[in-house]
Amino acid sequence: MLLFSCYFLNFISFYCHIAHVLLFIIHFQIGEVVDGPGDDIKRPVFDGIEYDYVFDVDIGDGEPIRKLPYNRSDNPYLTADTWLLKENLPLAYRQQIVEFILQNSGQGGAALDSSFRDPYTGSNAYIPGGSSSMSGMYTLNCKNNLICILAFALGFSQFDKAWPGFITFHLLVYATVVLAKPILKHIPKKGMLVFDVAQFEGILKKLTEFNNSLLSDSDKKNLSLSELEISRLSAVIKILKDTSHYHTSKFADADIALLLKLLKSWPLAMIFPVIDILRMLVLHPDGVTVLLKHVEDENDTLMEMIKRVATNPPLSPNLLTGTRVVTNLFKNSRCHYWLQKHRSEILDAFSSCYSSPNKNLQLSYATMILNYAVLLIERKDHEGQSQVLSAALEIVEEENIEVDSKFRALVAIGSLMLDGLVKRIALDFDVENVAKTAMASKEAKIAEVGADIESLTK
Repeated sequence: MLLFSCYFLNFISFYCHIAHVLLFIIHFQIGEVVDGPGDDIKRPVFDGIEYDYVFDVDIGDGEPIRKLPYNRSDNPYLTADTWLLKENLPLAYRQQIVEFILQNSGQGGAALDSSFRDPYTGSNAYIPGGSSSMSGMYTLNCKNNLICILAFALGFSQFDKAWPGFITFHLLVYATVVLAKPILKHIPKKGMLVFDVAQFEGILKKLTEFNNSLLSDSDKKNLSLSELEISRLSAVIKILKDTSHYHTSKFADADIALLLKLLKSWPLAMIFPVIDILRMLVLHPDGVTVLLKHVEDENDTLMEMIKRVATNPPLSPNLLTGTRVVTNLFKNSRCHYWLQKHRSEILDAFSSCYSSPNKNLQLSYATMILNYAVLLIERKDHEGQSQVLSAALEIVEEENIEVDSKFRALVAIGSLMLDGLVKRIALDFDVENVAKTAMASKEAKIAEVGADIESLTK
């Protein structure tokens, strides 16, 4: 009896492990892959490396566009696997990515080796120039689509004739144990979202306009930039625009010092283009390194900036760029300690943003909240999770909230309930009613994440 119990527990554990893979296969679909190879002869560059192709992949649901680099000499299956793991995406997307790569790299006629079957997707492995082969082994009769999916996913699309009864037994146990579990489409959220698009020409133009305004004001002329300082800002923007050399480009300490000087000295209504440069700077590996030197000193210039932009009356352009700076800081793990340490101050400073009539500000704030949820779940910070949960609930209960903002707040709530430490608190806040309201939405993704949350309340 003891031996049987041990076998059964191990057996259940095995199928629960397989379940996560199968749930992705059956219920998830990748967003549209939106970019193919261009006609330009010049090879595209990604992270400082030249590739034959750099595709843009749109996952959808407000997620940022992902970059997928590929060389024709690469194995597309290995490329797809590596990319999906890097982007924290389900391996169920593998075959769709591979087919897109082959089609858009002119390798659509490449043969698939049917002697190998992937244990996750049941897909054949890619062999450049290879030919398909047939096996003499018994092939499963796929009259039942669900059984076929399960068999393929478990790697049992072909097996010896003596095994059908054994496999059928395993599949029935799998269906009994696993399929009863709730299927969550949008939660938990993994990875951080950032705002990585900037109109650099517009930023520089606005800085020049403000500087000319200071020059013409006798009382504020001393705050204006010299020609040398304007040239230095232009050089900073030039580095930020050249993303293909982020791995080698460097900033001088004087570059960061100039930006921080403007944040402190310029009139409040004029600092938003400076903050916008800072937003992009923190996405640059060396830029954030140099900036952190100033943050780690006694005078925390980042917190000073946040407190200044939140000063009454807070100005929408400053709040917008300020929340985006904080949001982008989550991309670099070196900033995580600082973000967690100042979590309460930051959330309090920007707490009014969700009720702003500015839709872009709503989205920036909701994205910051979602990133905080992901970070504090990783850090197992109960107090922090409680504050973020409260902020996310305020967002979804706001009547005039923008759709993507509501979606990201709901994803934060669901992620905190599933992987965090605040499920009981969420239930006390009547999250079940929040879920039902979301499920009634005409927006598909709002209804779907509402269903995710509702399933967690049971």
